[in-house]
Amino acid sequence: MVCLTIDLGESYLKTAIYTQITKQLIEKEQFDSPDTWDKMKRLLDACIKTYIESYDISAISFSLPGTIHQETGKIEGLQSLEYLEEIDFRETFTSTYELPVFVESRVRCAGAAEISLGMKDEHVNALVLLVDEGISGAIYYEGNNYTGMHQRAGDFGKILLDGKRDLNELCSPVAMAKRYSKDRNQEFTAKEIFQRAEDGETEAISFYEELFYYIALAIYNFQYSFDPEWIILSGEITQEEKIFEPINRKLMEIVNENKKGAIIPQIRLAHFQSDASLIGAGVLATK
Repeated sequence: MVCLTIDLGESYLKTAIYTQITKQLIEKEQFDSPDTWDKMKRLLDACIKTYIESYDISAISFSLPGTIHQETGKIEGLQSLEYLEEIDFRETFTSTYELPVFVESRVRCAGAAEISLGMKDEHVNALVLLVDEGISGAIYYEGNNYTGMHQRAGDFGKILLDGKRDLNELCSPVAMAKRYSKDRNQEFTAKEIFQRAEDGETEAISFYEELFYYIALAIYNFQYSFDPEWIILSGEITQEEKIFEPINRKLMEIVNENKKGAIIPQIRLAHFQSDASLIGAGVLATK
């Protein structure tokens, strides 16, 4: 089976061909995410038609931001690309291309890739965290994804830490970059700020230290909430492998402050890094 996989993020749109036999991506492309649905639809149609001309595609699988309501096919809880909220991707693209269309959230797609292909453990208890424009999770118990009564299990970004600020604000590199850029009359990406921190800029270091602290605090709390064997970090943040050390350092500081019976969470970076959601969309479509 040959599947066209499409991953929609706040900053980019990725496309690729995923084959069931090789379980790998080929012909991967990346584009800037458009700012309106009309522009997005035109870009998606152009990409899909190009792939259809070159490959005998059996299905199209979308990895989408927010949470997917599987009965309606619509997206809930968006932190970005709000214009997607009323779009039924299954109906829209099935009617146009007469192919099976699969839709799932980016974090559950990432989880499918990491649990099925990355860890290759059918019975693992794990949390997969997607750290990007917000923070979201996929919960795995004995290898099965738990979605909850309202299909919102793992929507960790909605958790409030002080009654006002949520984890989407405090744990997101994208949100951090917006705060950093606010008073500078110039937009900086999280990657650019990270480089400034590496170059010794005091304020950039402060912004990143705060980000790492809140990600570590979230991981510590998730460990006691779900007691997983592993907590796997995925998303754009994993492109910078150097972030693992400061997050782990902040985590150990928190653990050491709470020594009585403290459990040390076992964290790892996603095997497929920022391609996890793109690969996972193919995994879910070809099961």
